[in-house]
Amino acid sequence: MSLSIFGLAVLAVCGYLMLTRGPLSLLVAVMLFTLMGGAAAVILTSLGGSSVRPSLLAMIVLSAAVCLPGAGRAALMPAAIVRNFPLVVFCAYGAMSAFILPLMFAGEFQVVPLNPRGLTSRFDTAPLYFTNQHITTAFYMLATMMAALSAWIAVQQQAAPRVLVLTIIIIAGAHVGFGVADLVLTGTPLEGILAFFRNANYAQHDQAIDGFIRINGIFPEPSAYAAYALPWFVCCFELWLRDISPRATGTGAAALLLMLILSLSSTAIVGLGAYMAIFVLRGVVQSAMFRPKLILTLSAGSMLGVLAALTLFMSSPELVQSFFDVLRKLTVDKSASDSGEERLAWAMQGIDFFVSTYGIGVGAGSFRSSSIATAIMGSTGVIGVVTFAWYLVSVLQPLAISTYHVTDDLRLNVGSALAWGAMAVFLPALVAGASPDPGIIFAMISGASLGLRRP
Repeated sequence: MSLSIFGLAVLAVCGYLMLTRGPLSLLVAVMLFTLMGGAAAVILTSLGGSSVRPSLLAMIVLSAAVCLPGAGRAALMPAAIVRNFPLVVFCAYGAMSAFILPLMFAGEFQVVPLNPRGLTSRFDTAPLYFTNQHITTAFYMLATMMAALSAWIAVQQQAAPRVLVLTIIIIAGAHVGFGVADLVLTGTPLEGILAFFRNANYAQHDQAIDGFIRINGIFPEPSAYAAYALPWFVCCFELWLRDISPRATGTGAAALLLMLILSLSSTAIVGLGAYMAIFVLRGVVQSAMFRPKLILTLSAGSMLGVLAALTLFMSSPELVQSFFDVLRKLTVDKSASDSGEERLAWAMQGIDFFVSTYGIGVGAGSFRSSSIATAIMGSTGVIGVVTFAWYLVSVLQPLAISTYHVTDDLRLNVGSALAWGAMAVFLPALVAGASPDPGIIFAMISGASLGLRRP
C-alpha cells in the first residue's frame, strides 16, 4: 500500500476537521474531495493496484467521526440506521454476497470480470471464481452504507441547509472551471497541469471525436466527467426552482448544463434526456410547478439558444453539421457499434445470472455490467432489487408535497432538491453502471436528503 500526495492532503485536512470541527464540516470536505475523480489517495498494491479515491479516504475519517466514542454523534446512529434501513440491508447483503455467492457458484458461470485484465477480445469471458474484485466491491458497498448514515447524522445541525447549498455552488463552479481548463489547455504545453490530478490506476482517456475535444476535466474520461456533473446540475436547478440563493444556483445550473452539452458524452445526453422527461411529467401532474419565473426563464433561454444556433449556422454551417454528426454517432449510431454491442452483452449477463440462480445472484463484484439495474439483479438477486427500489422511493418521497412544490421550511426545500439530485446520480448509472454499488456520492446526497426531511 502506498499513500500519494493527495492521500496526505486528505488525512491532514480531515484529521484537522475531525479534531476541531463537527461531522458537518467533514461531510463538506468529503463532498469537495469527490471533485478529484481521477486521483488516487492510496494505491493498494496487494489488491492488484486498486486505487482508493481521496473522497473514499475522507469518508473513512467521517465514518470514524460519527462512530467512535466521544464523537458526540454516535447516539444518532440508531435513528440513522432506521431512516436508511433499505440501503443498510442492500449494502450489507451486497458485501456478504461478494464473499459467499462466488464460492457457491464457483466455476458454474462464464463472466466478463470487473477487472478484464488478461482478456484479449471484447466478448471474452472467464470462469466465475473469487477474486480481489469481490473484496474491493464489498468494501465500496460498506463505504456507501456509511456515507448515507454519516450524511444523515451530519445534517442534523441547524446550519446544515445553508452549508450544503454553499457546498453545491462551490462544487458546480469548480467542476465547470476544471472543464473549461481542459478545453483551454488541451494541446498546449500546460495540459500536464490537469494530468497531475489523474494519478489513479484507471484507464485515463484524452478523447476527441471528429476534431471536437471531449471534456475530461480532472476525471479519467468524458463520460465520468458528465456523470459527475449531472447530479450537481440537477441540485442547482432544483434549488433555483425553490428560490434558494437563486442567482448563484441558477448560474451554476446554466454553466453545468453548458458543460454537459460540450462534454459530447452519451452519458450526458441520456441523463439529461431522462431528467427532462421526468421534469415534464412532473409538470403535467403538478401544473402549479410551472410558475411565471420558470416559464419566463425557460422561454428566454430557449430564444437565446435558438438565436445562437442560427448565428452559428449562418457563420459556419460546416461546423454545425459536424456537431450534429458527432451527436448522431454518440446516440443513434452507438447502439449498432462494437461498443454498443459490447455494453448490451455486459448488461444481459445480469439478467441471465438472475434467472439462472433463481433470483439469488452470483455476488457483488462477480461481473462487469453496463447498467446498475442489471448489475443489482445479477449480483444481489431479489433481495438487492427490492431493498434498493425501496430506498429510491423512500428518498424521493413521491407522495410528499415538498417533492414538487416550494414550502416555508428551508430544510424541506433543500432536502427535496437533494432527493432529485440523488435520482440524477442513478440515471446515468442505468446505462453505464459497471457494478451494483451506487457509490458514495449517491449515498451522501440521499442520506443528507433524508436527514433534512426528517419527520
